[in-house]
Amino acid sequence: VLTLADLLKKGTKPADFANKYVLPKLNNVKASRDISPYEALTTELANQFVVTPAGITWLFSKYDVGAGVEGTYEIKLKWSDMPEGLDDQGVLSGLMKKVW
Repeated sequence: VLTLADLLKKGTKPADFANKYVLPKLNNVKASRDISPYEALTTELANQFVVTPAGITWLFSKYDVGAGVEGTYEIKLKWSDMPEGLDDQGVLSGLMKKVW
């Protein structure tokens, strides 16, 4: 099973990375729905992602980051949106372009 830690440079914590890059975008979507922001993502939530040639997409089901009536959330980040902390020499080396 691939985890976010597998994609990060040593010393980068998955929850810290997700809170820096994913949480602000999640809270932007929540704000557009007139919903209170989410406080912080856990390592478990940080690991709910898929890798694509364009970047990483985090998928949150009902109740993961809010009330069930909020529905689901899909947060997409391009490689260029999150270069700090990603290990471009590891698992991602074949997908990730040098963007920084």
